[in-house]
Amino acid sequence: VLDFGCGMGDLSIYLASRGARVTGVDISDRAIQRARAKAARYSQDQQPVFHVGDVESLAGFDGTFDYVISQGVLSFVDFDMAIAQMDRMIRPDGSVLLCDTLGHNPITNLGRYISFRRGNTTEWQYRHVVRAEMLKNLERRFAKVEVEHFALFTIPVMFLETAILRRVPKLEPLVRPLAGLALALDRWAMRVPGLARYGYRF
Repeated sequence: VLDFGCGMGDLSIYLASRGARVTGVDISDRAIQRARAKAARYSQDQQPVFHVGDVESLAGFDGTFDYVISQGVLSFVDFDMAIAQMDRMIRPDGSVLLCDTLGHNPITNLGRYISFRRGNTTEWQYRHVVRAEMLKNLERRFAKVEVEHFALFTIPVMFLETAILRRVPKLEPLVRPLAGLALALDRWAMRVPGLARYGYRF
């Protein structure tokens, strides 16, 4: 397994601790140092191998991996370059698994804009959130593409819960059931044509 843009290695370590042979790559030397420190708590055969590297221009690894996994990375990189690298590094019968945010929901887009204006995210990250047409282009590169969307109602409800409970903790018994309702609504909404694209994640 290749953890593409592994950050501080949490996913890599989780998969390795369950028997997968994992390689994690990230451009941040500091993140890789922390990932290695975390992994050192596990036995040698449960530790991923971590490398510092630019995932847009990795050398080697051609046809090496059964799985390439990318989680929350795609708005930090050039989408087409990243996908080309993933395609190069999987075996002919391998799979690429992507989990990231989508850029169609007006509520989450407002949150991104506020975060950008406050200097919490870069302009690149703000302007390069994945969109549905980018996912459609995956069909040109891969023989089979399956897309599943999540969190249309769950994310706004989560923010609402946090805001309410921060101010009035006593309301927790009344507010917590909202999460279950949001999950039920999401399961329905993601089956409605045209609504899925507004999910927060895919």
